[in-house]
Amino acid sequence: MTRCCPTRGSLGNFVAFFEGIMLRAIGYLIFAIVLFTGSAPTALLMVAPGIFLLIVAGMYALALVKGQEMKRSVITGGKGL
Repeated sequence: MTRCCPTRGSLGNFVAFFEGIMLRAIGYLIFAIVLFTGSAPTALLMVAPGIFLLIVAGMYALALVKGQEMKRSVITGGKGL
């Protein structure tokens, strides 16, 4: 966002806060919990996305434990892998 719309440093710092691995792992875990608890026993349609979000949260947590940094591709605004 900050590349296409140059702004002041405060917005850039706010956006940079959400780019960390730990925050993403926690966010995906929260989304998975919301999907699991929000779906009634008859709404099995929401179980598959919840499992997928749980797996993604686990992968981000594993990357955090291993000390890996996020890699950006050209599609997501980086310089490529």
